[in-house]
Amino acid sequence: MRKMPFYTAIKAGILRWKAKKVFDAWCLMQEDGDYTMWMEKTICPKTNEQLGYFHAVIVPTAFNQIKEFAGEGEWVDGKKRFPTIGFMVKDKYKEIPMTEEVVVSLLKQVWATNNGCEVKSKADMSIEECSDLIEISKQWCERYLGCKFPKLEEKETNQ
Repeated sequence: MRKMPFYTAIKAGILRWKAKKVFDAWCLMQEDGDYTMWMEKTICPKTNEQLGYFHAVIVPTAFNQIKEFAGEGEWVDGKKRFPTIGFMVKDKYKEIPMTEEVVVSLLKQVWATNNGCEVKSKADMSIEECSDLIEISKQWCERYLGCKFPKLEEKETNQ
């Protein structure tokens, strides 16, 4: 039988179903018999606001600063210049085009190095880890790229 998640919450020592009708419908499809349920605490996923800020503010700001450093759009030897990132693979130097996806990977690597852990997918990050990714990314971009990010208070007063 395939594992099926059913979401509940415990508040003041009382178990409360988040979608009891879904659980009841699933039970109707099962054969009569004895079943065991396992419970584990769920880590809150990151918020859409966090992901939006990361992908709409931090990543484009860093990417645009990298493009500015690389002189994107300038013509060199008859070719238009695009930013690239270079690295060694099996004793050979490789260059790949710098894209926003590469910037995301770079910032996740910075976060992982700072925390002494493996690179994680944002899908697997908790709210706290995503907040940490945002803060570390901002600090790194400000320090190494010279990026300037608006403070939330400034943003609100400009609207």
